[in-house]
Amino acid sequence: LLAARGYRSAAVVSGMLLHRRYGFDRGWVNYRDDIVGPHVAMHSLVSSELVHTRALEQLDRLGSCPFLLFLHYFDVHYDYAPPPPWDRHFDPAYDGALSGADFARSTLFRRDLSPRDLEHLEALYDGEIRWVDHWLGRLFAELDRSKNEAARLNTEFKRLEAEREAQATSLRVERTAREKL
Repeated sequence: LLAARGYRSAAVVSGMLLHRRYGFDRGWVNYRDDIVGPHVAMHSLVSSELVHTRALEQLDRLGSCPFLLFLHYFDVHYDYAPPPPWDRHFDPAYDGALSGADFARSTLFRRDLSPRDLEHLEALYDGEIRWVDHWLGRLFAELDRSKNEAARLNTEFKRLEAEREAQATSLRVERTAREKL
């Protein structure tokens, strides 16, 4: 459908269930799944920077034509072991033994985690999200500098949408606070 309208498509995936052996590469002009490894290895691989690098390569290949670029970031899945500074960002005072690494084998089925350990695990997950956000921010900045007008317009539209949502949320909070007075 998109090709008939002049669009080119590319995908960069980092999750094993999106590997081409499952047929997900059908219909894409370029499908990069070379980051994907065996199931256990994928959980310990920190791949956002690799996805970012491959995404920039795809943007160069796509040129100035309209395009669809699908990116899959696996880092927000366990293991919950974000790189510094995100590993301590949301819970700098934690001094327990839980690391978030090797999660499936060491943590997933444990019933003896303390509330403090669970809180730390959530902080590690938040660190993973922040890590991916960091790389998405760099990608959006690159799109802003892009010579592709459609890419620039799309990132600007997303930014305006986010600003509108933030303003709406602020108004809802303000209204709720006034109602409670």
